[in-house]
Order: sequence, then C-alpha cells, then structure tokens
Amino acid sequence: MKKAVSNYFCIKLLLLCFASMLIAAPTPEIGPLDVEGKVMRADWSPKKLMQGIPGMSGTLGIDRIIPAHFKVYLTDYSGVSADVIGIMKAIYRWSISDNLNADGNPEFIVIQLSHEDKTFIKKGMKIRVKGYLLKGDEGGDWASCQEIQIVSVADLQN
Repeated sequence: MKKAVSNYFCIKLLLLCFASMLIAAPTPEIGPLDVEGKVMRADWSPKKLMQGIPGMSGTLGIDRIIPAHFKVYLTDYSGVSADVIGIMKAIYRWSISDNLNADGNPEFIVIQLSHEDKTFIKKGMKIRVKGYLLKGDEGGDWASCQEIQIVSVADLQN
C-alpha cells in the first residue's frame, strides 16, 4: 500500500513538473513574414511599464517596457498560412471560428505593430509589413518588423 501511495505522489510530482515546463515555454516564433492587407480596425496603446513578478522565469520575472503599438485587424490579407493564423489567434486572443468567410478562411487577421504615432495607421489603409516577427514567453508577446509601408489610402476612413 505504501509503495502505491508513493508511486501516486511521484506520478503527480512528475506531471506537475511537466505542466510547469509547458507554462514557462516560449510562444512558437512566427516569421519573419511579409504581410499585406487592408486595415479594418487599428487600436493604439501607449507605451507602458510592466512590473516583473519576483521569482518568475522569463520576462515575467523582470520589469519591462511595452512599446507604444497598434493592434491591427487586416482584411484582404496575404502572406500568412493557416498554421500561422492559428498561432496568431491564440496569442492575440481572437477566435477564427467567429469570422470565417465562405471559403472557410478567416475574414481578418490580427497583428501587432509598434509605432509611437497613434495617427500613423488608419481604417481603410492598405499596408504592407515587411519582416514581421512575433515571439513571446510567459511574460507576454512582442512583435517587430523591418518596415511598415502604406500601400494605399484610397479607402481611408476616419
């Protein structure tokens, strides 16, 4: 009986250790990609300081600055595969199933773009993002790119 109880606790301990490794694992890296699309929505957030949590691993354990950025919703997009869209939806917490078109593809994707000027990206613009890269860990996710190009402002809306 004692051996069975001991084995039970060892198994629970191993499962707990395995689960903690999964929680602390980094987000799968995406990119670099060249993404293009029409801006359906662009939500801007100012720069902010995130306090680290003492004793936690990765960036969660350190103070860090989140740069000013846009969360951009793109329609008529190109440059991303279905696998990448699945990872992006998990990171940016949007549901693919809520926005499928007739072909079964998402009507929009969500990307994050760092930029200090909250007026830089507007609804209706067509943009091209060169070298889009998305990484993260338990402390958060961060995106970068080589360049943001404004392709067209023909359908610009306020």
